[in-house]
Amino acid sequence: MSKRTFRICLTGLVGLLGSACDTGQEGSEIERACQRSCAKLELCDDGTDVLDCETRCQAQTVRSGSYQEVRARCIDDLSCNHLLAGLDSTTASSCPDGCALEDCIGDALAGLGPSEEQTAACERTSSKLSACDAALDADALTGSCLELVPAISSDYLEASDDCVSQPCAGIGDCLAKTADRFDTELRIDDGLMN
Repeated sequence: MSKRTFRICLTGLVGLLGSACDTGQEGSEIERACQRSCAKLELCDDGTDVLDCETRCQAQTVRSGSYQEVRARCIDDLSCNHLLAGLDSTTASSCPDGCALEDCIGDALAGLGPSEEQTAACERTSSKLSACDAALDADALTGSCLELVPAISSDYLEASDDCVSQPCAGIGDCLAKTADRFDTELRIDDGLMN
């Protein structure tokens, strides 16, 4: 039995068992969403290494379970032609004119909206940043942050929120180091504190 066949059989067995093994944690939500995404990508491109795709997808610690679930739904809904334009086997790549997948994810995340915790973190961030630099518009910062937070993990939001509690001079550097640690260009300050 090949590894791929074993993986499919194992996935089917887990599906039959249902939630008996499910811990309900964000990690298992991300795992299931990554499995769905990678399975569809493999259907569209048989050169896709499913296990590598899943590993790379799950390693995106900056992404929330909501993001990965929305991404999986969008991948399910889009045709292979739309997926393969500007997409590698794991992530949406930069599409200068936009991609169907990126558009779908953006629209779906906008429909989710932020949680109370995310809203509070964005308000703290914008208040602190505008207090540090009067040229920054607190409302614009809050709006930008609220658009971003449904896509980012609670760990990344918490680490970013910790940066904002520092004195003004250290916030930008802390946010940059946090983004580097999470291997992302996404920042709750939208790059305005450079």
